[in-house]
Amino acid sequence: MKSKFKSKKISFFNFEILDRIIFILISLSIIFMISFTLILPIFVNFTLQNSLSSLTQSHSIEDSPQHFNLNSTQVSQAQKNIINYYILSEELSSQFFSEFEIVHYKDVKQILLISSSIYILFLIIVIYFLLFQKSLFNTYNIKIIFKISLSILILCIPCIIFFEYFWRNIFHSILFKEDSFQILQPQYISYYIYSEQFFLIIVGGVLLIQILLFSTIFLYFKYIKK
Repeated sequence: MKSKFKSKKISFFNFEILDRIIFILISLSIIFMISFTLILPIFVNFTLQNSLSSLTQSHSIEDSPQHFNLNSTQVSQAQKNIINYYILSEELSSQFFSEFEIVHYKDVKQILLISSSIYILFLIIVIYFLLFQKSLFNTYNIKIIFKISLSILILCIPCIIFFEYFWRNIFHSILFKEDSFQILQPQYISYYIYSEQFFLIIVGGVLLIQILLFSTIFLYFKYIKK
């Protein structure tokens, strides 16, 4: 079937339903690919480079329950154990993590595998359109894609403003078993490795970077490139 994207400057809402779906699919693909590419190295880097810095650490080891006897060395070893678990398939140590935490991190790893599969699928979609639907990528249609992408990202801003509610009642409720966010409680070492502020910085930072990126590209096409 030949591409239908040869029309001149017309409203996005004048496109046929299939055409709109294609625009939205490409926009979501680009957003997800950029997010996944940014989040993983930032997450790994923050964790390995002591994510318990003054910037992200809101839970003092000194305030941990007495039976924990935590120290910074143990926390650092636990951090590296998590990273090796994700990257090298090293088993999580029961010396550091409770059974509840181990189950949660297994769920996280499963979600990462699914996310990786989605990443590859979206990559294939974008490559397909770039190779076989070249007429789609004229200046006007690219502006439409970036408008849609920017709109989607702006709609995500309330998730940052109401991050605690989003993190506990939406994100974890959809993706994890009930009460899995409770690993961020004083009786678990994960509480001293990660805080909600840690995830807020990562998610908020990635969202901000994407908004700036798409805004810059959109302004380039709108006001600079003729």
